[in-house]
Amino acid sequence: MEEGGPELRLFDSSEELSSGLADYVHQISESAIKERGSFSLVLCGGDVPKRLGKLTSSAFLKMVEWSKWHVFWAEENVVAKRHPDSLFWQAKEYFLSKVPILPAHIVPVSHDLPGESAANSYEFSIRQHVRKRTVSVSPSSDCPRFDLILLNFPLSHQPVPGEDTQWVSCVSNHGSKERVILTLPVINAAAHVAIVASGPEVAPQFLDMMMGNKSIESSPARIVQPLDGKLVWFVDATAASLFLRGKGCAATSGHTSASSPSDKPKENLENPTPAHGSNQADSSNYDGGWKYNCGCGLAPDGSWSYNWGTGSGPDGSNFGFGSGSGRSPDGGSAGYGFGFGSSGSGGGSSESYGVGTGYGCGSNGGIVSNGKPVRNL
Repeated sequence: MEEGGPELRLFDSSEELSSGLADYVHQISESAIKERGSFSLVLCGGDVPKRLGKLTSSAFLKMVEWSKWHVFWAEENVVAKRHPDSLFWQAKEYFLSKVPILPAHIVPVSHDLPGESAANSYEFSIRQHVRKRTVSVSPSSDCPRFDLILLNFPLSHQPVPGEDTQWVSCVSNHGSKERVILTLPVINAAAHVAIVASGPEVAPQFLDMMMGNKSIESSPARIVQPLDGKLVWFVDATAASLFLRGKGCAATSGHTSASSPSDKPKENLENPTPAHGSNQADSSNYDGGWKYNCGCGLAPDGSWSYNWGTGSGPDGSNFGFGSGSGRSPDGGSAGYGFGFGSSGSGGGSSESYGVGTGYGCGSNGGIVSNGKPVRNL
């Protein structure tokens, strides 16, 4: 299983995000089934169940080993099973009723019990699946290690820290309905966690999340950090719009900058590896008249490194990019990058943006992220 810092995947549209998420879920399921013989998927609320409708296409119905799937929930409202707010019912309507997952492999929160009793019953069900080894155990704790947990951004609640021995909790925020939720140790024990952010209404929260502008209480997704797993963000252009337009780069503009327009930024540019204390630059021609210049450097004390590049195409279009990373004496780290461009004289005024950013705290290390160009913003 691939581990490492969080990854950011950007998509031009909500539709493309849904397709990318479906492909990702299928990929993780295949890997888990090959490795362990089963796949444990944890669902959430928001629009994620509807997005999983992509998996009901004829192609996926034929490819997926549905009999090996086991489905759980990261959260559930304490309401009747057929209530509009029931996350189980939403998942059934958009996804579960349209795929051949065995009924015995679907593990919902009990809908006929009060909050605390429902939480205890749900935790008991999870423990039974751990004993049967349909859900594995985390190598770092006694928590269950789900193969994939899906979360919707912004999170509907503050994850409960809890102990490794408490897997499920019942919460109620500001007099709202009771909710049964997985505790933070269980979420962070997962092999893979995917957070979905979509729509212009979440753009301010996503900007705050990426830049660390708000407290953890206001942006609880910041503490979703799998200990021995992988976190992937699925974000569409509207959710990332404020970030991509440069407002998320103001805090780092004093350290690195990248400007120059591009309608079609060249992908997979190989940046030279910086030598200690050096500032290198290179210029090359390639690929039908495209030109680029790039360079990199490292501070004498090794605390900061950076890469930069600019380029131009035969049609007059051009692009730029930059990135940097650093480490403080206490072991904290940070990294960021931003690139954007517009087409040449023959291509109108379309623009494209790509961005990645990260931050860390103390010896726990930082976040690594990467983005794909998002066009026509």
